[in-house]
Amino acid sequence: MPTASAIELLLGQLEELHHAETQLGVSMHSLSSVASHPGLRHMMVRHLGEIERQKERIAQILTHHGRRLYPGRSVEIEALVDAARKRLETAPDVETVDLVLVIGCIRIDHYEMGSYEVAAAIAEQLGLHAESEMLAECLAERDGSAEILRKLQGEILKLAFPTEVTPEPIFED
Repeated sequence: MPTASAIELLLGQLEELHHAETQLGVSMHSLSSVASHPGLRHMMVRHLGEIERQKERIAQILTHHGRRLYPGRSVEIEALVDAARKRLETAPDVETVDLVLVIGCIRIDHYEMGSYEVAAAIAEQLGLHAESEMLAECLAERDGSAEILRKLQGEILKLAFPTEVTPEPIFED
């Protein structure tokens, strides 16, 4: 039988994730309108649907364990989104804007993947298998988006910096 403090830790993590997903939904909607690369814009809009599914799963787990959802904020997501917005202000062209968006999305995805991975592991350790499976679904969605972002990153990087530069050799023969 899981201890109350262990379940409280898990539920606290899930409340934080719900706040993060809620903030991301708002931010992703506004940031997607800035993207000029069609693949990036499509991925960001698709991500909005994933966010809603992830919020639903988290809410289901929380309510199953007697928690009510209250408005809140994720300091970590807020910092990641703010950093991306500041970089966007200084981007000199649309290609660089797209690259900044990809970088910001990758950072956010890594934060989310780590959070879902830890929450799923805690749930599994506590014997909460259904909860662990639901969180693993969220993690799989994030992994899928991260894979798409990695592919887009290479393409957008070439558009933002089309000239290949050969670095000077570090060591001479």
